[in-house]
Amino acid sequence: MLPKPEKTKKINKNLLGDAEITQESEEVVAAKRLKTKRRLVLLSLCLTVGLSFVFWSFRHIKNFLNSPKDFSFHPAFSFQLPKINLNKTSSPKNTSSDSEIQDFLKNKNWSVISIFINKPNQPSFISNFDQSSFQFNPDQFTSIKKTDQSLINLNLPQGLLFQEKLTSSNGISYQNLISLPSSQLLINIIIPNISDIESVKPNLSQLVDQLYWYSVSRLSSE
Repeated sequence: MLPKPEKTKKINKNLLGDAEITQESEEVVAAKRLKTKRRLVLLSLCLTVGLSFVFWSFRHIKNFLNSPKDFSFHPAFSFQLPKINLNKTSSPKNTSSDSEIQDFLKNKNWSVISIFINKPNQPSFISNFDQSSFQFNPDQFTSIKKTDQSLINLNLPQGLLFQEKLTSSNGISYQNLISLPSSQLLINIIIPNISDIESVKPNLSQLVDQLYWYSVSRLSSE
């Protein structure tokens, strides 16, 4: 005799319910096990740190009791904040003085003038240079393209534009028209009896840097 359909449905429902209960129980058990493992890991870490601190304290207390006068507290651990260098390592020197430039030119037979073109009769710096013979002609720079790349590797602030002329036909002649936001600075240097440009490039670059900073400082103080 076959079972009734209604009883068969009830039996199937009961079996499915038991299976779902069993699956949920397994998930709960797995979650509890995972939670327990995490607690055990944390507990073991705390115990390790705690025991290390106890042994460290015991050792230092023992040393203090044995020789209190000679005891010095030197913890085995240290904490230091990272050092931040706020100074730019590649930033150029932004000051210069007349005496520094004069010292640089000592024992050099160089003719030097640094002048703002809007003040042709007031050179910022002049040395061994006949100012009466100096005449600025802006046309001689019109054919020279402005660039931020110097011919002598100047170490000046970014953003400046240079128009340079460097010749070595009869001694070395260097001219640089530097465009500033509010003016233009002309630096003119003549080095007699030398034709090798590479041999004087480092000194020439250093001098132009000094002349620039000195001239700009005088302009800002006026």
